[in-house]
Order: sequence, then C-alpha cells, then structure tokens
Amino acid sequence: MRSALVVTDSLVWTAETEYAVAVAGAEAAMGISVKFAAPARSPAAARLREDVAFLELPGPSPSSTVADFVADARFLSGLVQCGSYDVVHSSRPTAHILAAVACGGRAPLVHLRGSASIPSAHPGNRFLYGRMTSAVVASSSRIEGWLVERLGVPPGRVHRLHAPIEESWFEPARDAEPLSGLGIAAGAPVVLNVARLSPVKGHEHLLDAMASVISSVPEA
Repeated sequence: MRSALVVTDSLVWTAETEYAVAVAGAEAAMGISVKFAAPARSPAAARLREDVAFLELPGPSPSSTVADFVADARFLSGLVQCGSYDVVHSSRPTAHILAAVACGGRAPLVHLRGSASIPSAHPGNRFLYGRMTSAVVASSSRIEGWLVERLGVPPGRVHRLHAPIEESWFEPARDAEPLSGLGIAAGAPVVLNVARLSPVKGHEHLLDAMASVISSVPEA
C-alpha cells in the first residue's frame, strides 16, 4: 500500500488548513495510507477522516520558537527515516521548511500551496521551491502563475488542484422563514456569498455569474 505524510503547523482553521485536510482525505479515499502531523492544538485533528492517522508534533509553535522548530524537525526526520513514505506533503511556510529539512532527499516533497497570499521571491524561498521541493500542488490558477513567474518553478512541476467541495454542505435550506423579512418570496432560489470584501475573493466573478443565473432563473 502506498503511504503519504501531511505536515502542517496550522493552529487556526484557514483555507490552507482546509486544503491540506481535503487532500489528505482524498488520498485516503484512494486507498493510500495517510498520516497527518500537526501541533496538538491544530483544528485539523477534529476534521480528519477516521482512516487518516493524526500525529502530534512535539513542538506546539514551530513558527515562533527555535526550540519547537528543532523538536519538530527531529520528530519528522525520524518519521521519514522509518516510514518509507511515497510522498510527503507540507502546508504553510514553516511546515514547508520543516518537511524539506526532514525529507533530506529521502522522500519526494510535494508542497500544498492553498494560500491566496503572494509568495515572496527572496533567494531562500526560490531555493526552497526550486531545489528542495519535488512539486507543488496549487489551489488556483493565480497561485500557479505566481509560483512560475515569481519563484521560477518549472511549469511541469506545478499542478493545479481546486479545493474539493462537499455537495451535502449546499443542500437547500428547509426553513425559508428568515428570508421573508428581506422581501424574498417563499421558494425562491437564493445564493448566499460569505466572504470579506477583498479583491482576492473574486466577488466580481459571482456578479458576472449572477447575470447568467437571472437570465435563466428570473426568480433567483
């Protein structure tokens, strides 16, 4: 059986954490043996599939203290040395460095880039992505472009994988009563967008799409 190790230092639930958990779940569903390493307080622990093993990193804050970083690097190095992983994934910058140090060329490192922030193009980052990382999985075409243009990652080593969506999350609500106060007719299809007003969220795409929706579903 193939095996994978996913590493993150996330202590809060963000799009990056969700992306890492989704990839781990998708690989487990494919029959891959997946272990997920993160700090004890990581919210990822409670959201993993039952068949994904959670491993607690000894250093609770590797991005904040040198001691925690060293402890986590040693722990992960031991895992890689004994685990014979077919692939190691990292999520978030500090975990990327941790995984790169731990792998040391003993296992392919595939970084999961789910952050919408623009990556820094400093030499250290270019070396990390260019020499210590086998491939990068990006959650959008924008991130894919940044990796190629800013960090010089060869296009053939960047693979786009949009974040998986669980269809059951979007089943129509049974109770439409709260919408009556907004002047929305009972039974009318409703689209709700929850996101901060920031260009990176792409609200303009929703507005463009709604023009097409209204043309075919006037009551929306």
